[in-house]
Order: sequence, then C-alpha cells, then structure tokens
Amino acid sequence: MVHIETAVNGNEEHKEHVMRLALEFAEAFSNNADTSVVNDMVDLCLTSGIVLFTKNGFIAGTPVEHLCLFGRTMMELGWYAKDRSGLSLLREFEKVSKEMGCKEINMTTLSKNPRADKILTRFGYNPFQVTWSKKLGEI
Repeated sequence: MVHIETAVNGNEEHKEHVMRLALEFAEAFSNNADTSVVNDMVDLCLTSGIVLFTKNGFIAGTPVEHLCLFGRTMMELGWYAKDRSGLSLLREFEKVSKEMGCKEINMTTLSKNPRADKILTRFGYNPFQVTWSKKLGEI
C-alpha cells in the first residue's frame, strides 16, 4: 500500500520535498528547469489547490472556472512518480478533486511521454484539447 500525504500550506518540510520532486520532473522534460517557476507552481497549488505526495512522487493542481470546460475543473500542473506511486496519486487526486467540488479534471501530458497517455486512457480520460507551444525570445 502506498502512503500518500497531503502537503500543507506553511509546512516547509512538505514544500521542500515537493519542490525537489517538481524540479526533478521539470529537469527530466526541459533543458532549462527554472526554480522560481517551479516554486510559483508549488505555491499556487499549496494555497488554492491540491498537492499530494509520496516518498518519490507528487501530483499537484488547482481548481479553475474555464470558458471551454464544464463547471469547476481541477487543472493538473504536475504529476511525477519514480516509485510506482503514480496511479495511487492519480486516484487520490480524483477523490480530493471531487471533494473540492470539481466536475472534471484536466490532465496534461507531454508529447515525449506516450506512457502517460496510455495510463490516462485506461483511467477513462479522453483527449479534449490540443495545446500548442511557442518559445518566446526577448521582446
């Protein structure tokens, strides 16, 4: 059985642990992981959303009202596990999101991670929108 904890806003030990995992996640998929961006994402989720974690995994998100989505939607902002806790984290994320009044969860996967797509499909998620990305240089 996987031990999942809920990060508590103001608990620096929780924040440091999740920050370490979130930076590992960012570095795995990006050449230029930015500590300040990761810190802002963790702070946002701690103050207005959910941050769940295990010894070597986390999932974080924040609820939003979105023009194209239907009702209160939990927007996942990071999901990473290197201890095989990812599915347990996802199940708990779904449960807590529902308890927070969300009608839907919006999960994001990177094009470099087809394994996550398969997992989400197996869990009943469907592709909903396509996100396009462009890196902006100095303006």
